[in-house]
Amino acid sequence: MSSLPDTTGHLTRQRPWTAVLRSDRFFWAVCLVPPFAILAAVFVYPLAVSFQSSLTNESILTETVFIGLRNYQRALADANAMQSLRFTLLFSTVCLVVQMVVGFVLAALLQKITIGRGLFRTLVIIPLMLTPVVMALQWRMMMNYDFGILNYFVGLLGFEPQGWTLNPTAAFVSVVLVDTWHNVGFVAMLISAGMATLPTEPFEAAEVDGASAWQRLWHLTVPLLRPVIVVALLFRAYGLLRTFDLIFALTQGGPGRATETFSYHIYQSMFLAWQIGYSSALGYILLAITLAVCVVLIFFVDVEEDV
Repeated sequence: MSSLPDTTGHLTRQRPWTAVLRSDRFFWAVCLVPPFAILAAVFVYPLAVSFQSSLTNESILTETVFIGLRNYQRALADANAMQSLRFTLLFSTVCLVVQMVVGFVLAALLQKITIGRGLFRTLVIIPLMLTPVVMALQWRMMMNYDFGILNYFVGLLGFEPQGWTLNPTAAFVSVVLVDTWHNVGFVAMLISAGMATLPTEPFEAAEVDGASAWQRLWHLTVPLLRPVIVVALLFRAYGLLRTFDLIFALTQGGPGRATETFSYHIYQSMFLAWQIGYSSALGYILLAITLAVCVVLIFFVDVEEDV
């Protein structure tokens, strides 16, 4: 009688590798390792190289020498850099407040509309679909002092043509209005989606108890929408602090340096003055400010929720 071959030892030796290949850990490793590797290649490595550059005097005109934190000290003493930073913070704050208020009002109106709601939502979000540079160039043409369509309508009303970007105050108002027109649809759609998910029972109970519309808005709608509001705040704060394309195409930082954002100042230092090390340091200062603002917003919302 012939005996069957003994494969127990073979199976015992292969079982651990089979178990590893079939385990959840191996599956998630296969799924996560390639994206993290790509992230390291396109994000972490350039970040490390640029930080190393910020510690040198790297320039197209001079030999690269390690200078430590001297670029950061220079940035803090640079009047033009600090002026652009002050404008960026003021511009971001004003735009953030205006866009949140207008976006909230538009979202509330969209919730009240019953006929043609889809059409109105499309109209609100159309500006967001436009390329920022193309949009800014169109506004620049419309604001032209001599042949812009805005001054044409101003003339029809019997007023003198306006220099929409020719003096600091008008230029500031213009860039705020253009950025609001372009991005308020994002805030409106985000808050509108949040409003659509709110439960109706608390509002019905508050109305029965005699709460006014303002009381329901302040004590129910806003607290329930806090997670959505903080997402809108974070996205818009991040976008506003690094505003470049709007300024580049609409005012180019003018008149003078009245509308020069920090990102535009970094661009000038890098591609006009070719100060690679200094512009890298400016970029890390902007990164630190952006992270600080986002952390403060998140911390503020967490504190409000705890209260």
